Amino acid sequence: MPIRPILSAALAALALPALALPTAAQAGLLDGLGTCTLTLSGSGTMTMGGDGRTLSSQNSGGGAAGMLLVGVNITPELVFSAPTLIGPPGWSATPTTMIAIDTLSGTHTGFRNGPVVVRPGVLLDTLSIHARVTSPEGFRAGSYQARTTVTCQSAS
Repeated sequence: MPIRPILSAALAALALPALALPTAAQAGLLDGLGTCTLTLSGSGTMTMGGDGRTLSSQNSGGGAAGMLLVGVNITPELVFSAPTLIGPPGWSATPTTMIAIDTLSGTHTGFRNGPVVVRPGVLLDTLSIHARVTSPEGFRAGSYQARTTVTCQSAS
């Protein structure tokens, strides 16, 4: 049975209820309100490294998950939870799961196995979410998913 690795990101976004466009007199009422929208544009794929002990979206044939950030009236700060791995039933290895975030605006976090905070500094950005899983015991046949949850909040 082949290994079917999948990189997925569970998204949680801070959003305010939809507001009607304000008149000039009402524009001041929107001061301090902001929205942040995160859209997953594609799930990634992890492939096996030549050592048989590393699954990664950066290995040959792999690819990052993609996400679009749109912030309105907010300086966005994205907080990615520590990544977790879901493996096939009965797999009892002790893997290390890490993620790395790259943004089109120039942020590069490097791989980390704990929470990751990204402050893009722009209101519109594209993110690539990479995953790497290492397991000294290797991987048995089955499906693997690296997961993280991301929230958006105001950086101020």
